[in-house]
Amino acid sequence: MAKIQETRNMSGKPAGEIYEAILKATPTAGFEVWKRRDIAWLVMVRRSEGVIDGSVSVSPGGQVIVAVNAPGMTEAEVNALAETYFKAIEAAL
Repeated sequence: MAKIQETRNMSGKPAGEIYEAILKATPTAGFEVWKRRDIAWLVMVRRSEGVIDGSVSVSPGGQVIVAVNAPGMTEAEVNALAETYFKAIEAAL
């Protein structure tokens, strides 16, 4: 079972704008929004194939955290999912 949490700084953009980019990027990254916590800039996501879930959040300083839990996948595969998500967020900004 692979579980990762990766943080990247996307400063220079307001947190609200980054949060909107996260929402827009979620389907592009192959996930669906499961729950939203708009006041906390938090999105809980999941994928239909297998039991893959996670969360994406942004802090007021522009720090984005992508956490993915994927039983049955290797750490390298889960890291690739996170990288795809970050690229989708950057493209949506």
